[in-house]
Amino acid sequence: MVRTLLATGVLAVCVLFLAGCGVPPASGNEATLSYDPDQKIEADAYQFSARVWRDGKPTTFRLELYVADTVIGVSGYGYLGKGALKARVIRDSLEAYFPTTKEYQFEPLDDLISSGDCPMTGSELDLQQLLRDLPDSLGYADLKVVLTDSADDRRDYSVSDDRCGWLLDLTYRLEDSGWRISYFEFTDGDEFRLRGDRQRYRDAARVKIGRFLVPSPDPAVSVTP
Repeated sequence: MVRTLLATGVLAVCVLFLAGCGVPPASGNEATLSYDPDQKIEADAYQFSARVWRDGKPTTFRLELYVADTVIGVSGYGYLGKGALKARVIRDSLEAYFPTTKEYQFEPLDDLISSGDCPMTGSELDLQQLLRDLPDSLGYADLKVVLTDSADDRRDYSVSDDRCGWLLDLTYRLEDSGWRISYFEFTDGDEFRLRGDRQRYRDAARVKIGRFLVPSPDPAVSVTP
């Protein structure tokens, strides 16, 4: 479960955010919130055809990302045999829920990222920036960033850490709004691999606030890595 959430977060939700957000912090079930979940805010909207390998066995699912200034909403369909995934990151924490199995996860990002043998912290790898900026422009001190191929409208990168076994391959396409991720592949150096190929992208889309909310119904099973 740790590797599952970490890998998903690497591309989608494991982002450290500054304070101040267009989406109010949620606690508990969406139905108890005092504002309209149909209210819309501006966000970049991505849809990926994704595949994950665990113990050599592949599973395909659809991954949707909604990237606002300080929050990312994530929806996965057909995810790891659990039917669905809904998640978000706001500030320094990951919140995720599997509606089919009623499994709920709330975890500080640093705890997730440092839960293995890797000494990296969330503040070292700002993945919100990786969604919107080329990695060689971000000034990483401890990460190895290699431009592996390029064209006028495309950049391919490999990002790794000599202290750890993980590898992150990224492809960016030049959109009207700037460079945006169009392909990713994450491997943990062992038997876990996550890959996503972008099918759709809309910048400055009007997205319902409900896309950024994660219910925690009662009863729900807490998932602790």
